[in-house]
Amino acid sequence: MTMNSEQLVTSAQQIVDAIGYDAAITLIARHGGRSVILHEIPDGRDLVAQAIGQLTAQRLAQYLGAGPLALPRCAAWLVARRNEEVALRAASGETRSELAQRFGLTERHIYSILAMTRSKQQSPL
Repeated sequence: MTMNSEQLVTSAQQIVDAIGYDAAITLIARHGGRSVILHEIPDGRDLVAQAIGQLTAQRLAQYLGAGPLALPRCAAWLVARRNEEVALRAASGETRSELAQRFGLTERHIYSILAMTRSKQQSPL
């Protein structure tokens, strides 16, 4: 089954809602574009549990139901969400250095994200 872009965003958003942004990015980065099995009680052999931990995998299975899950790849959406999060945290007072550490990016990349965000906010519609 092929998903359109709206379905991909909805699917990714459900995962974020269930387990949070950081865990969702980890899971999608590792297994995006493939199907995985969500187990009601994950164990050490479980691919999802290996990626995000047993408790988080269990929370995802409780939220979405145990069984097969087609993980979206949606790299562009994930980058857009990350950039939004960077901008929000910067507006809340986190420094570029703190943001770089949190998101695993360089301070220069954080600066570029913030500059791009500012230019989008200032551009007329």
